[in-house]
Amino acid sequence: MKSFRNNLIRKAAAIMLTVLISANMLPLTANAFSVAIINFYPDDNILGGYIESKDPSSIQVKITTSVTEATYTVVDDLIFNKYSFLYDDNNDLYWQTALNIHNVDNMPTSIQVSDDNGDNWTTLSLSQDDHSFGYKNPAENPHLDVYRIKATEDYSSVSAGTYAYMQGGDVLVNFTPSDDDVNDINFTRNMKSIGFHFSRDNQFDMSRITPDDFSLYDLSASSTPTVVPITKVNPFIIDYDRLDPMYSFDILMFETDSGLIRGHNYVLSLSNTAGGDEIKRLPAGTYDLVVLLGHPYTLDGNVVVDFTNVHRFNDVSIRDSASGDSSAPSNPSSNEGTLGVTTNNGNFSKITMGNDGVVLGPGSDSVKTVTTADGRTETTVSLESKDMSKAFEALESNAAASHKIHINVDQKSDSTKFELPAGALADKSKSGSDTVISFSSGIGSIDIPIRAIDYQELAKQLGVSLEDVKLFVTISAPNAEQDNKIREQAKAQNVNISKITNFSVAATGGGKSQEITSFGKTYVQRTIQVSEKVAGKEYMAVIIDSETGELQFIPSSVNAKGEIVIMAPHASTYAIVEKAKVTFSDIRSHWAKSDIETLASKLLVKGTSADTFSPDKDISRAEFAALIARGLGLEMVESDTAFTDVAATGWYAKAVRATVQAGIVQGRTDTTFAPSATITREEMSVMLAKALAFVGRQPDVSAKQSSLLAAFADNVNISDWAKAFAAQSVDAKVLSGDAQGKFNPQQKATRAEAVSTLNRLLDYIKFIN
Repeated sequence: MKSFRNNLIRKAAAIMLTVLISANMLPLTANAFSVAIINFYPDDNILGGYIESKDPSSIQVKITTSVTEATYTVVDDLIFNKYSFLYDDNNDLYWQTALNIHNVDNMPTSIQVSDDNGDNWTTLSLSQDDHSFGYKNPAENPHLDVYRIKATEDYSSVSAGTYAYMQGGDVLVNFTPSDDDVNDINFTRNMKSIGFHFSRDNQFDMSRITPDDFSLYDLSASSTPTVVPITKVNPFIIDYDRLDPMYSFDILMFETDSGLIRGHNYVLSLSNTAGGDEIKRLPAGTYDLVVLLGHPYTLDGNVVVDFTNVHRFNDVSIRDSASGDSSAPSNPSSNEGTLGVTTNNGNFSKITMGNDGVVLGPGSDSVKTVTTADGRTETTVSLESKDMSKAFEALESNAAASHKIHINVDQKSDSTKFELPAGALADKSKSGSDTVISFSSGIGSIDIPIRAIDYQELAKQLGVSLEDVKLFVTISAPNAEQDNKIREQAKAQNVNISKITNFSVAATGGGKSQEITSFGKTYVQRTIQVSEKVAGKEYMAVIIDSETGELQFIPSSVNAKGEIVIMAPHASTYAIVEKAKVTFSDIRSHWAKSDIETLASKLLVKGTSADTFSPDKDISRAEFAALIARGLGLEMVESDTAFTDVAATGWYAKAVRATVQAGIVQGRTDTTFAPSATITREEMSVMLAKALAFVGRQPDVSAKQSSLLAAFADNVNISDWAKAFAAQSVDAKVLSGDAQGKFNPQQKATRAEAVSTLNRLLDYIKFIN
């Protein structure tokens, strides 16, 4: 075997050394420092070292000698290196602060570090050589490293088998290059290097390896996998003697012809033309694998790679291999299916295993686009039962994959309609499958769990057999008339609209059509990209009331990509709008001011007038039911109720029906709801707990109910029927006591209390951010 012990030079070698030093250290609080290493050099009376922390501006160092005591800060004495940083496993950023102090009068008797501007101090321990101070917490390791990315490996699933070597088409790893969007740090610029560590027990015979033996596919560039040319394959040894052993290993480095693209999903595999004698299959055991992404360049004639993305696969278990010939076999017959690529003779030509499940790439004959008389483009994507069957089989064959089937159409149309056979989905749904189908177009995406739809009921309503039912999922922009109407309503509400998108689901059969507006208790995720952002503006989603056109609150949040993610148990029309602060004159000094402004700005609560909120006014049962219904995004449709005191035309009728149907509230009797009656704090706790249960986030307090309620001085006044619910609300930090430590269960709830608890509820279940 050729020698390939090349030293891998890194531009940020100092950063790598930090990993060693911090290997056994733990950030204690949100701003805690991870490591402090300070050395005293007695010959020169110099203190030198550094501190890794989340907030360098809060770092102070106190040096005490037998003669003096001095405190040093980042502002005056310490050097904050804005180019030296690492990440923990949660991708929280740690910056390096350097200490270089001359003329220290004597050996320090104590060195202390504070990460909160001197409010609290940690004393560093003195090492055995009496010249090095260091802080460590042996309880846990933060594992500081470069930026973590999403990745899955298939190497372990194919590396034990009949042959001694991996075969053509075998997948090695799936990965997604990423930037640090939170801190606006770009890692993917000119990213052309992929390093893969095949475990310490695998060696490479480079005389058998060429770039043509490997294939790299971009699964996100188009509807079918796109080949990314590999120009070089070189072995490297990352070998730093002082580093953690995890950073001394062999890697195979792949260099690409073009830069990797952030957010795209890539698959690295052996090519179908590989000789089958390149990469050994490992015996059964447990191994550590690593994928690294970085920037290659040349410095003083040396190959330099600056790694900026990493994913470690620790303790990967490889099953027992079957007995067989240990010599390298000739390449077996066609192995195209190993990459998950299959030929369908029709609608879908590609089924590919991706980083997040299975990707169905539509063939040209399954995608039809037409232009209507008014100039709108409409695309229809048709799937057949065999396509869905192969996708389900692909998911089942890879237990490590997400249970998601992606159907992506990249071309931008005003409307994209996906057609699926309901029978194929019904069969899987009956088997208890938790598969989610993600439909994505150039406008947005929607993820529908197959169990969210009652296919038998649809067939019954349409009067046909299940095999004759087609399911249609449509993602569309409004036509000109609809767009103008919505934007006019937005102006009336002083709201600026960025984008409008409609998501609809329907079933057809026997010449009939049935729209599916409700998914029961299943919250379906929709994602909408904000294409034209304005600097300094915050964006949120709203739902368009189908009857009034009013823009209303819908549960939504902003993900790491800056996309708006909507969660709702129904399908409708949504808009992305600029968030504008709303306040009222009578809450300027009120304790609930922040909560009221937050939910008013999200169009969830309104004032009692244009300028007042009346925060201390008692809230009624109907008002609180309406808040819960809007906050949870419940489907509110016009329908009669069993309550004689709830008129169908009442403003609260839809909300009462929705919350009763969801099991969140019930009437005072079988026939009365008492909409105008006030609500007590213990009654409010019951509704809050049942709201948590509806979204599947109700905490289990069976073992701690008594202790939770014992914290309140008046806990004996809580009614027996409300105790469990009150404990759940308290445990979720949705409801709390007053300044005197009382729960006040019989006290009437105010508008301010209702809004405050609802804000905490939505934050707890991640329906706002």
